[in-house]
Amino acid sequence: MKLTIDSWRGTAPKFEPRQLADGLAVEALNARSGRSLLEAWGVDTSTGETIPASARYWFRYLDTYWFTWTDRTEAVLAPLVNDAEQYICISDESWPSITRADVAVSAAPYPSLRYRLGIPQPAKPVLVVDDNSAERPATPASTDDLDLYTVVYKVAWVDAWGREGPGSLVSSRVNLQEYTVNAVSYMAKQVQLTRPTLPTGQYNWGTGALWRVYRANFTSQGQGLFQFVAEVPITDPSYIDRTPSGDLQEAMVTDEWFGPPDNNTALFPNGPLRHIGAHPSGFMFGHTRREVCFSEPGTTHAWPIRYQQSLKEDIVTCLMSGGDIVVLTKGVPYVFTGVSPESMSPMRIPEPYPCVSQDAAVEVSGTVFYASRNGMVAVQGASAQMVTSAFYRDVEWRALQPETMRFGHYDDKVFIFRSGKRTLVFDPLNQDDGLRELDLDPAVHHTLPGSDDLLYMARNDAGGAVKLFNGDLTAARPLQYTTKEYRTPAPTTFGFCKVVSEHYPLTVTVHARKESGEVVSHQRVVSSNKPFALPGGFRARGWWLSVSATASVAVHHISLAHTLSEFND
Repeated sequence: MKLTIDSWRGTAPKFEPRQLADGLAVEALNARSGRSLLEAWGVDTSTGETIPASARYWFRYLDTYWFTWTDRTEAVLAPLVNDAEQYICISDESWPSITRADVAVSAAPYPSLRYRLGIPQPAKPVLVVDDNSAERPATPASTDDLDLYTVVYKVAWVDAWGREGPGSLVSSRVNLQEYTVNAVSYMAKQVQLTRPTLPTGQYNWGTGALWRVYRANFTSQGQGLFQFVAEVPITDPSYIDRTPSGDLQEAMVTDEWFGPPDNNTALFPNGPLRHIGAHPSGFMFGHTRREVCFSEPGTTHAWPIRYQQSLKEDIVTCLMSGGDIVVLTKGVPYVFTGVSPESMSPMRIPEPYPCVSQDAAVEVSGTVFYASRNGMVAVQGASAQMVTSAFYRDVEWRALQPETMRFGHYDDKVFIFRSGKRTLVFDPLNQDDGLRELDLDPAVHHTLPGSDDLLYMARNDAGGAVKLFNGDLTAARPLQYTTKEYRTPAPTTFGFCKVVSEHYPLTVTVHARKESGEVVSHQRVVSSNKPFALPGGFRARGWWLSVSATASVAVHHISLAHTLSEFND
């Protein structure tokens, strides 16, 4: 009789050791999945970089700089075409913001400077109608030669980066007359507009900032469009309009370009915009406590109110999954599909899987994984599935304190980070593999797009050293693995053990449980695939193995046999 163990899966705390399915483990520390071998993750290496030891959230910018924060903050590159300035949008628990390369990295700590993401709406301009006879030919004697209009104005702020905000409230009406002399049109009066008070705060009113003037004419057929009149330096307190109607230019397109929700609780009782993301179609998205918000395509600052959609549950976070936006709430998950802000359509997934933490959510290979109270949930397409139910009951999962988890990813695997405890690793490509443990406890982590490198700063590292996980594949993390307890049909004694591995040495402990319950263990340092003898003098039905190694190993299988000849079978 021979017992061969050649499946090296993860753990399933839901079961007692002897109840586990074949291949599952009681302990799988630093054991890497993916090759059907028992092998360890590599050793971490230093990047030579440091960040403030107090950092708990960070973002890699321009492959060079670390933006760091102590409070919960997210950042995303703006999805702008031909973006030479490298704009980046930032959301935290105060107000959403924006920065770019020329100001963000001028001095550490980064970002050096940021501005509010939205452009405010101006107050309505004050108008004064004045005589302008010195600026024009004389008015015709007959009123039949005059065109009569009632006009109104709007103004809009333009910051130093050229981002134009929404139109102001409509001005008061004024009546104007126009006439033509020698094919040239003139206004019989001029209108002086006083610039509204410039908002103070975190706005970019530096060199190049403007205020734009728009005018709409009322005729017998009704009100016309607001059309561009002029743009005025932000420092000029007024503007005089003498523009005939025929000289008005393009229609105003920014009238609804309101900024995203911010910390103005009177306007936004559901709080500021959070978890800003970039959609592949070139617009941005985010959420407040109850609303999902979308930007105007090709912009960062314009978030029209008509694009907002309300949910009845409180929103925890949202993130991309392929071309869809997955919105996780305190009730059920939603999936928003569409290719433009106008076309975004929500689908409510009727599964009672509330998300317990905005940090415990990640997208891996087109699937969103997140922590609920009773297990880890996977959202793919229009379905949500509890993927840990085969390994954890609700009682074991809750003991892990899912509300404190932080999710990351590496090598197409979900990394579940737990403060002061070992990291759990789940393999979505092999979901019956269980969960494995990893001696990794980062205070902050980041997976680089493109390379998939996982960078982190260890918890309680006063020096703030940035390390590369699994950076040295010629060395190995300490491996500890304990198999399930295998039961033989009748009490037996195995006389020999053989370990087949690509590398040695490793330590193997053979455990046997007698019918009385007594456990007998024999440990051996194994340096080759040559079988070694096991002590006898007893019979047992329960048999299992513990394997440990401090150097690189790749174990194919371990066999227990009664006789040496059985290893040739």
